[in-house]
Amino acid sequence: MSPSPRRRFPRHQRGRPPRAKYIFKHALVQDAAYQSLLKRTRQYYHRQVAELLAARFPEIAEAHPELVAHHYTEAGDSEPAVSNWLKAGQRSIARSANVEAVDHLKRGLELIKKLPESPERAQRELMIELALGPALVTTFGYTDPQVGLTYDHAWRLCQQIGDSPHAFIVLRGRQLHEMLAGEAGRTFLGPSFTRPPSQLPCASASRRLARKEARPRRSWRFACAWEIFLRVPSAIGSRGYPAPFFKSFSY
Repeated sequence: MSPSPRRRFPRHQRGRPPRAKYIFKHALVQDAAYQSLLKRTRQYYHRQVAELLAARFPEIAEAHPELVAHHYTEAGDSEPAVSNWLKAGQRSIARSANVEAVDHLKRGLELIKKLPESPERAQRELMIELALGPALVTTFGYTDPQVGLTYDHAWRLCQQIGDSPHAFIVLRGRQLHEMLAGEAGRTFLGPSFTRPPSQLPCASASRRLARKEARPRRSWRFACAWEIFLRVPSAIGSRGYPAPFFKSFSY
């Protein structure tokens, strides 16, 4: 900063130039100084800060992943930024800061679109959607349209991944949204009714989950899985699928 601005704008100085650090008393002055930097220079500084936090101050990076995510985002490094936005969202959910979690997770979803399509990207995007769904439910309720869109997208990701262990959770979230929003039966399982029984979207997911949860029978997941078992036959019985087929789901 030139001598003239230093005289005109009050600021705190720590250390001696050229390693001096300045803390501006007015945010507008700070913004002006920041915007005066070239974009590549700003990105370089942000990347340096993010890497420094992760390498030398891991306790800060662990406690405040949103800070690391912000610097990686501004540096244009989408991949580590997405990972840290997901971590920040999960930490916020653990602290019941769901509004904050929704913001973090949505920022992660915006950035992940910049990554090339791959199975790894789809898996990571699904993990963000799985975290975002409950945060939206807690904040806005099951009837909010965002909840339905989130679980719809999550289901498409499950189909893209193939045989995802999270398929049942996604279907359950979508079912609850439709039921409470007065849309029950409109899109739940949807056009998949035209498929053979072995290809029903919830069949393998609920069967695998029910077997996994067979011992702790009182667990919530087992109860939900059993409810799906009861609902599917009644939903598709009129379409001619024989009831004995569902006996194969027993264990």
